[in-house]
Amino acid sequence: MQKNIIFGIRDQSITEETKNYIIEKLKKIESLTKGVENITVNIFQTKRHINDFKDLQLEILIKLPKVFVKVEGKGHNVNVIFDSVMPVLVKRLKRYAQNFETRWSKNIGWKEKELKKSMIVDDEPTDTFYEPHIKRKLLTDKPPMHPAEAVERMELLGHASYLFKNIKTNNYAMIYKREKGGYGLVEPKNDN
Repeated sequence: MQKNIIFGIRDQSITEETKNYIIEKLKKIESLTKGVENITVNIFQTKRHINDFKDLQLEILIKLPKVFVKVEGKGHNVNVIFDSVMPVLVKRLKRYAQNFETRWSKNIGWKEKELKKSMIVDDEPTDTFYEPHIKRKLLTDKPPMHPAEAVERMELLGHASYLFKNIKTNNYAMIYKREKGGYGLVEPKNDN
C-alpha cells in the first residue's frame, strides 16, 4: 500500500516520522482499501481571520474503483488531526465495502424506493443575497446516475450536496442533505 500513498504538502513541512506514522496507520485499514488506486494525503495551512492565526488542514482522498472517499480535519498537530479523522475514514470505507457487491462492482441499477423515503418537499422560502467566492472549480465527465447513487457518492465524499446527471430524466440535478434529516433533490422541470 505504501507505494500508493501520495503526500501533497503546501506551506508546511512535515517530518519523515510523521509520514511514517500516517503510513503505518493507513496500513492498519488495508483490508478496507482493497482495489485502491491511490491515497492522497494533503497537508496545508489555513488562516483564521482572528489575529491571522494559522491552522493546519489535512485531507485524505482515496480513489477506489468507481468512487472517491474523502475526509478532512483542522488543528495544530498533523498526528492529532490524522487520528481525529481516522474513525470517519473507517466508517466511510466500511460503507463502501458493504455496498461494493450490490452497488459498485456490478453496475446494478439503483432502486427508486431507496430515495423516496427521504424526498419530502419543504415549502419554506429562503432569501439569500450572498454571492460566494468560488475557490475551486471541478470539471467532470461522469456518466448519468440514479439519485440514490448520487446520495451514496455524496456521503462517501462527506459533502452536503452533490451535482450529477440524472439517468431517468437526462437533466442535471443536485442532491443535498436537509437540516431536518433526509435528502432533497433539485432538478429542472421538464416542460414536455
